[in-house]
Amino acid sequence: MARTEIEGIFYELHVPERSPGAVFLRIDASRCIGCDTCQRYCPADAITGSSGKPHAIAFPAACIGCGQCLVHCPESAVFEERSWLAEVVGELNARRRLCVAMPSPSVRYTLGEAFGMPPGSVTTGRLRAALLMLGFSHCWDVEFAADAAACAMGRELLRRMRVPGAPPLFTSSCPAWVKYCETFHPDLLPCLSLCPPPEALCAAMAKTLCAERMGRAAKDIWAVLIAPCAAHKQYPLLRGGDPAAGMDAVLDARELAWLIKKAGIDLAHVPEQGPDPVMGGSSGAATLFSAPGGAAEAILRFAAAEQSGSSAATPDFVPLRGMADVREASFSLGAKEVRAAVVNGAKHFPAMLGKIRSNMSRYQLVEFTACPGGCLCGGGQPVMPAAKSLFDDGDSPFFPS
Repeated sequence: MARTEIEGIFYELHVPERSPGAVFLRIDASRCIGCDTCQRYCPADAITGSSGKPHAIAFPAACIGCGQCLVHCPESAVFEERSWLAEVVGELNARRRLCVAMPSPSVRYTLGEAFGMPPGSVTTGRLRAALLMLGFSHCWDVEFAADAAACAMGRELLRRMRVPGAPPLFTSSCPAWVKYCETFHPDLLPCLSLCPPPEALCAAMAKTLCAERMGRAAKDIWAVLIAPCAAHKQYPLLRGGDPAAGMDAVLDARELAWLIKKAGIDLAHVPEQGPDPVMGGSSGAATLFSAPGGAAEAILRFAAAEQSGSSAATPDFVPLRGMADVREASFSLGAKEVRAAVVNGAKHFPAMLGKIRSNMSRYQLVEFTACPGGCLCGGGQPVMPAAKSLFDDGDSPFFPS
């Protein structure tokens, strides 16, 4: 099948099968020069091949979908072989159902770069407007669900802290990390939060809470996630869920940029659109999920407020922010001490999991993020954002108060 170049990455526009075995990333042997770059970036050893020879994703079941091989390949040999683009365009044109767009928190900070805007430009209002101009009936923001996820994981953390010797709480907001844990460390799944990633939670809320508020049945809502990486595309397929209970299609930020450009919309000059009254509002904590340390900070903010009964007494969790491979810090929540860690990049997962296995009481909370730089640098973003340089030590527009 002919490939379409979208923001420097090639796609084959096959609609993904509703199958747990669906794979999104492949390597074109005719373009591969055997430079080993993809192998160096792959944290799951899913790619094989000798130097100077064509490589292949020989173990697709091991691929966690982070897409780091995709965005770092110097020859564009890695490509996405499936896309919901055609199906999304068809649904928008047919107008049979309410097509709802659900943008992930990070997308509003990276999308602007595809339209010549400075790195880190906040496009929240313009993004909403562009989605409505494309034909989506609503923009139900994943940040709304991220707040709910922070509350759920915060309560999980507090419950574990009441049990002496309880295992640490692992965040579940990164689907690539969830796949990594399920594939390579299934014995540690009891540590993983029971809360689904905010994107999956948003889709579930769209088909239940929001459908009810709109006076619609779940089947009348067609939910499209706008995601930072292919792991979000694999997540619903791996779970084989009923489409009526979750997301119907997933586009990455590059694909959305392509759609907007094809429609002749200049994002940089679109008038801003306010949040949807059904599911559009959020707190500053929700935006934190975009960057390394953000999920842990949002969880701790909620836990501290829940423990004290006042958000005014929330401690400063800034030490968890930044681009270090691993960050560790201790905080007081009432009479309890919480030791937290943030792992920035899946290449550092094995070392951290080894430390945890040697002492299961070492930490109470651990955030795992597969992509170095978090979702802002996810494998589905328009470019590897120059914004990566903007959040050194947490001093950036991505960490609102």
